[in-house]
Amino acid sequence: MTAVLIIIGVIALFSFIEAVFAIGIMAGSNELVEKKGFKYTVIIAARNEAESIRACIQSVLRQSITPAAIIVVDDHSEDETLNIIQSLARENPLVVGLSNGRDETGKRAAIMKGIAAADTDVILTTDADCIVDCDWAASLYSKFSDKKKLISGPVITQSSGFRNAAEYAESLFLVGVGAGAAEQGLMFQASGANMIFWKNDFSDFYKSAVGAGFKCGDDVFFLQHIQKKFGTKATGFCNNAGAAVITKPCNSIKSWVLQRVRWAGKSRGYSGLLPFLIGSLVALSNAALVAALVLFFIFPDLRFFIVPGIALKIMGDALVLFSAAFSWKAPVKIIPFFILPLLYPFFLLTIGITMLLHKNKVWKGREIR
Repeated sequence: MTAVLIIIGVIALFSFIEAVFAIGIMAGSNELVEKKGFKYTVIIAARNEAESIRACIQSVLRQSITPAAIIVVDDHSEDETLNIIQSLARENPLVVGLSNGRDETGKRAAIMKGIAAADTDVILTTDADCIVDCDWAASLYSKFSDKKKLISGPVITQSSGFRNAAEYAESLFLVGVGAGAAEQGLMFQASGANMIFWKNDFSDFYKSAVGAGFKCGDDVFFLQHIQKKFGTKATGFCNNAGAAVITKPCNSIKSWVLQRVRWAGKSRGYSGLLPFLIGSLVALSNAALVAALVLFFIFPDLRFFIVPGIALKIMGDALVLFSAAFSWKAPVKIIPFFILPLLYPFFLLTIGITMLLHKNKVWKGREIR
């Protein structure tokens, strides 16, 4: 009985935190407060994105506030990405195509090359496989200021089919937890696919070489660099629906798992306790759910206590998912939203096992740490 109470207590604690996060997401999704007359540059780092880069650039060109330039930096692509960039640059003077040099490799170097060519102090970044809303720049800038050095926004995976619906729900949950934490002043994650910052701040980060050895995860390392230098209040999250960007799902379950393995692997370079605290709470609550499911079948007499705990876990996760979907005007997938909490512990277990067995991690043709 004591074990059951501990399990239910862990679930109840995390569900309460999820409720607080969900309220924060809903409260932060206010209407766009437009700031006119600002100048900004969009920088897109691209590697092997021939299928997506044209649509990405075209979506940026449709901004309600026209950028000073859209600088697209090719990172040694092995497909037609560079040719497409150069073609679009010839068609539109706003588009500037650049390429990483021989000694310049990776997204961090590509963004720095773009920053060196930018004429504005305000920089926005997105990924080459993303589509942005026409109010994307205006939405991010509405939260930006001299005191707010970095603002990130939602990155939503496209949803189609059962497998993609599962990935959509899982990624929405991850972003939702991060957004909810940020609304409580506990920002611990950011995405380079949806970010606004000051030009000089990234230059300082690049010179610091923090996390450079990981070949990925520059967005979170940059976030932590800003927080260490200016404090946690210098960073924020934009919950406005116009700030959301859409990205493509992974090609397969294997690539989905390996992407999460890559994300988890870079956490070894993170500083501060917050990312590990949030991650531990998520893992602990899912472990508690598995324990509750096991006890449900082993001890029928305790089901009266166990069932409410399981239901509480499902409702807590679903609350984050629904609040994120409504706030960001993303698709509401009722069945995946309620099934995800039951499957997520086993997905996390798969990631953990893969991390132990899959030593050579390759991303876009490159081995990473």
